[in-house]
Amino acid sequence: MGRRRWPVAQLDTLADLAELLELSPGRLDWFADVRGLERRVESEQLRNYRYLWLPRPGAHHARSSAPRPG
Repeated sequence: MGRRRWPVAQLDTLADLAELLELSPGRLDWFADVRGLERRVESEQLRNYRYLWLPRPGAHHARSSAPRPG
């Protein structure tokens, strides 16, 4: 590829990413929601993010998301 502008770790696989983040590959899959479970659960406790609908003057509501604390 050539010289990199920033010192960024090269990650060739998802396992490399999981190792960098100090997560198991299964935990990384859970955060990535590869099975699409988050959109189907009702309980806020099982979600990675909190979702809010924000009113915007003269437009449709905007959806905002924030990582769930702790």
